[in-house]
Amino acid sequence: MRSPAGIFVLLLFPFICFPQEKEIDSLMQLLNSGSWQNHAKIYNTISSIYFDNEAYNDAYITAEKALTLAQKLNDKDETFRALTNLAYIHFERGEFDTSVFLAAEALAIVRQTNDLVQKARIYNHLGNAYSRISKFDKSLHYYLEALKIVEDTLPNTSPDRNDFYKALLYNNIGTVYSNMGHHDEIALDYHKRSLRIRRAQENADGIASCLQNIGVLHERANQYDSTIALYNEALEIRKSLGQEGFVAELLMNLGEIYLKLGMYAQSEQYLREAIEIFGRLDKKKFLTFCYQSMAKLHVNTSQFDSAFPFILSSIALSEQYNYKEFERDGYQLLSDYFAAKGDYKQALDNLNKSMVLSDSVFSTEMSVKVAEIQTRYETEKMEQEIELLSMDNEIQSLKIKRKSTLVYILIALATVFILFLVILVLLLNRRRLKQQQIKSELEKSKLLENKLLEENAHQSKQLTTHALNMLQKNKLLQELEQELKSFSTKADDSLRKKLADFRRQINRNMNSEKDWELFRLYFEEVNDSFFTTLQQKSNELTTGDLKLAALIRLNLNIKEAAAVLNISPDSLRKARYRLRQKLGLVERENLTDYLNRIS
Repeated sequence: MRSPAGIFVLLLFPFICFPQEKEIDSLMQLLNSGSWQNHAKIYNTISSIYFDNEAYNDAYITAEKALTLAQKLNDKDETFRALTNLAYIHFERGEFDTSVFLAAEALAIVRQTNDLVQKARIYNHLGNAYSRISKFDKSLHYYLEALKIVEDTLPNTSPDRNDFYKALLYNNIGTVYSNMGHHDEIALDYHKRSLRIRRAQENADGIASCLQNIGVLHERANQYDSTIALYNEALEIRKSLGQEGFVAELLMNLGEIYLKLGMYAQSEQYLREAIEIFGRLDKKKFLTFCYQSMAKLHVNTSQFDSAFPFILSSIALSEQYNYKEFERDGYQLLSDYFAAKGDYKQALDNLNKSMVLSDSVFSTEMSVKVAEIQTRYETEKMEQEIELLSMDNEIQSLKIKRKSTLVYILIALATVFILFLVILVLLLNRRRLKQQQIKSELEKSKLLENKLLEENAHQSKQLTTHALNMLQKNKLLQELEQELKSFSTKADDSLRKKLADFRRQINRNMNSEKDWELFRLYFEEVNDSFFTTLQQKSNELTTGDLKLAALIRLNLNIKEAAAVLNISPDSLRKARYRLRQKLGLVERENLTDYLNRIS
C-alpha cells in the first residue's frame, strides 16, 4: 500500500472567504436588509466560506440558492461563480460526474467572456475530476490547456505567483503520467520541473510533495537507494511542518522498503513509529497494513510468537472495518503461522478462509469496475448534453445579431429565400439524421464490444484464479501429506492408523472431482468448443487427458500442472507423451502450440 501521489487543486484567484462565523452572520443580515438583486452575490460568498470550513452541506444549499437567483437575473458572473462553487462541492463529495457537468457549464460561460484566469481555473478542476475517474487522457488535456494559459503569463499576476501556478500544474501533469503507466520518464521530468520552482520559492510543503512523487517513481524502478534518500528528505520536511499524517505514511513506506531489502532492524524501527502515529490519528486502514508488515517481518525472521499478535490485530481491524483484501491476507499469514508451528489442520482451515475471501475481493473489484464504467458513461452523456446546449446558445446568439439584416433580405427576396431555405433545411436534416444514425450504430457496437470484452476478461480471471487456487491447495496438501508420512514412521500403531486415515482424506481432497467439474465449467465458458473439438481428433482420450490438455492450454508448466493433478513431474511428462500419441502429432510438432490453435 502506498499513499497516493497528491493532486493539488489549483485555485486561481479564489473567491472571497472569511473564516469567522461572525462574518457569515453579517452577510446574513445583508440578505434581510439589502437589495434582493445582490442576494446571489451574497449567497455565493457565504457558500465559499462554508466550503473553506468543510461544511459542504451548508455550502451546497447556499450555492444552489445563488444559482437560482443568478439565472433568474441573467447574471452571468454570479451564475459562473455558483456553478464553480457547486462543481468543487460535488468533487469533495466524490460525485465526480456531476462535478464535471457543472464545471463544463461554467466553462461555456467563461469562454464567452474569455477570462483567462477563470478559464485556467476551470481547466485545472476538470483535469482533477477526470483524473479521479481514471479518464487520464481527458485529465491530461485539461491540465495542458491550463498550463498553456499560465505559461503565457496570466494577466495582473506577479512572476512569482505565476511560477507557483506552474509548479502546481507540473505536479498534476506528472501525477497523471505516472497513473497512466509506461510514462514514468515523462512523469519524472514534470515532477522535477515542479521541484526546481518550489526549491527556488522555498515552498517546503511543495518540495516535500515533489520528493514523495519522485520517490514513488524511483521505487517503481527498484532504485531503492535513491528512493530512501528522497523519502528521508521529505520526512524531515514533513516533521518540521508538523504534518503527522504525511510523516506516518513516509515512515510506513520506508519500513516497507527496508522489509523488501531484508534489513529487518531498520524496517521494524520505521514501522513501529508509523504504528504509533497512525494509532494516535485513528487511521485504521494504514494501521492494518502496518500490522501485516510487522507480522511478515517477524515470520521472515522466524519470530513466530511475535508475529501472532500482529496477525490477529490486522484480522480484527479488517473484519471491523470491512477491509476484505487485508482480511484475506491476514488469514493467509495466519495459515503460514500455523504451518510453521506444525499445526496443519489450523493452517488448512485458515487457508480455506483466505481462499473464500479471495472470491469476495474479486467480486468487489468487479463491482467497482462496473461502477467506474457507469460513471464514465454518465459523464459522457452529460458532456454531449452540454455540447448540444452550447450549440443552441451559439445559434441563438447568431440569430439575434443578424436579425435586422435578415429582415431586409427577406423583404426583398422573400420567395427565393424561402424556397432556398426549405431545400437547405431538408438537405441538412437528411444529413444530420444519417450522421446520428451512424453515430448511434457505432455507439451500440462499441458498448456491445466492451460488454463482450468485460465478460471474457471476467471469465478468464475466474478460470486462472480457480487453477491457481487448485495449485495452491494441492501444494499445501502435498506438503502436509509428506509431513504426516514422515511423522507416521515415528508414531505408535494407534496414532499411525489415525495418520493413515488423515492421509487418505487428504489424497481424496487432492483428487476431488468437484474441483475438476468447477474448473471445467469455467474453462468451457472461455473455450466453449475446446473439449468437443479435441475429442473429435481422437476417441481414445480419457478424462485425465482432457484435464492435462486444459492445463497445457492455460500455459501451466510441468511442475504446476503436476501439482494440480497430484502426480509427479515424471508422470506428467509420460502423460504428455501419451497425449501426443493419441493426437497423432509428429515428432517436431509442439503440443502446446497445437492445443492453442484449437478454437
